[in-house]
Amino acid sequence: MSETPTGSRFKHSNTLGGRRSGKRREVREAKREASAAPVLFETFEPRLLLDAVLPVIPIQGNVVPNGTVLASDTVPGTVQDADGTAVTVSIAGNGHWQITQQPVAPALTITGTDSSSAISIADAGGNNRFTFSSIDVEGSAASLTATATDLNGGLTLTGTINSLLLGDLQVDAGSAVTEGSKSTWTGRGLTIGETTLSTLAVNGGSTLSSGTSIVSDQAGSAGSQVTVAGVGSLWQVNGGLTVGKADSGSLSVSGKASAAAPVAEL
Repeated sequence: MSETPTGSRFKHSNTLGGRRSGKRREVREAKREASAAPVLFETFEPRLLLDAVLPVIPIQGNVVPNGTVLASDTVPGTVQDADGTAVTVSIAGNGHWQITQQPVAPALTITGTDSSSAISIADAGGNNRFTFSSIDVEGSAASLTATATDLNGGLTLTGTINSLLLGDLQVDAGSAVTEGSKSTWTGRGLTIGETTLSTLAVNGGSTLSSGTSIVSDQAGSAGSQVTVAGVGSLWQVNGGLTVGKADSGSLSVSGKASAAAPVAEL
């Protein structure tokens, strides 16, 4: 029986141990590299999750105290009257708006607008007519469009508005669409009574300067009227003036006030 040389036995043993040691080193190095690998975290911006449905603020009765802000451009909400009509106010461009509760009906105040701001008031649901006790625009604007809006109070304009469309703005009995006292309003186009009865009053020494103007534009606007009254009050039409285009309308000037137009069809 032959014996395996001692050197050979040790050589074989050292080779096997070396392989095992090499594997252990590789595992340790792999673990070390894995632990040394940077851990990346992605930072997300903070997000506020909002319900898709805005809160509905009913205004019937005396549930809400007078002076309460019902909705605004910074506090969104759906302001809804007793019959379910919801009002929407939007401004394209600069400007802020807020609706506050008042004794008769909510009031709308618009501030911070400029000559490029386009203001729109729209209604939906219910009988499709929403009533404001007043609308106060405290600055200039490119346009103010108020369709299907009832006004149980006054519309005050203290800046320059290029286009004022009160086509479907209906004024309740004893109310008037007016300019502020001794204010100056300039516009390119003016329609009082597009499809429903509307009225406009220029008084208190105010000056209204408009482009082509129409009183009672389409069928259904019968009875629409512009009244210019009081010392120094003036409606200057810098274009054609038509009173009663497709339905009956009227223009009343009294109390040392005046109205002027280069071309008038009465």
